[in-house]
Amino acid sequence: MAEELKLTPQQQASVDSLIDQKHRQIVTLYKPIKPQLDSIAVQARVVSDSTHAQIKRLLNPDQQVKLDKMRAAARRELAERRGGDTTARPPGPPPGPLPY
Repeated sequence: MAEELKLTPQQQASVDSLIDQKHRQIVTLYKPIKPQLDSIAVQARVVSDSTHAQIKRLLNPDQQVKLDKMRAAARRELAERRGGDTTARPPGPPPGPLPY
């Protein structure tokens, strides 16, 4: 963002400060409900795994392999978006300052 907007060093410092402040505020907002979100995420993973297994039983061996690869790719993509987090948690505050 800084390059695209051609921010001055002073502007960049101010923007970085605002983004850090936003991040802290979002983390504070999520803090009281994080245990509940984590619990829901665990339950969602169980449902997802069960559904995956049920679908897999409907497929032939080649399809099963492809399905597993598709699921693994989707999980890697999600982990990348979450900064390496591979747990099935609902979206929450970003792991660090965002580039905007």
